[in-house]
Amino acid sequence: MKARFTLFTLLCGLLLSLQATAEQSATFGDYVVHYNAFRSDSIPAEVASRHGIVRSNHRAVLNVTVLKRADNGTTTPIAARVWGSATNLNNQLNTLHFFPVREQNTIYYLDQFRIDNNETLKFEIHVDPNPFSTNPADVGKSDNEGTVETIEFTQNFYTG
Repeated sequence: MKARFTLFTLLCGLLLSLQATAEQSATFGDYVVHYNAFRSDSIPAEVASRHGIVRSNHRAVLNVTVLKRADNGTTTPIAARVWGSATNLNNQLNTLHFFPVREQNTIYYLDQFRIDNNETLKFEIHVDPNPFSTNPADVGKSDNEGTVETIEFTQNFYTG
């Protein structure tokens, strides 16, 4: 009985942590940005190979999706400009260079980067829902909505 309770508790904890990771999002105006970071070795080998992602417990992937919300509440994935950085606790900056991935009716933006065990990274992601803006320095000057949204979050990574 005790073993079942322990297993049940572990499964509940896992499900809650997966749900928390899956629901990282920010809303601004008519746009919803979903984002998550995870170790690259959790990606199936076939998918990683197709997108040029290195699978390793010492590498992570940051995934960003931008959705536009319609008046009826439905959302549609849209193209956007996405850029950002990751900074560790020693203030070492890593510039993120996202690449778009289009599959069926969705588009998402990925970047991969190296991680160390028990590393804490602070992410700063900039999203411009107008993909035709030409100057990333024009933060706050999008032709589409008048602003570029900045999302900040911190995450710990474990390699093994």
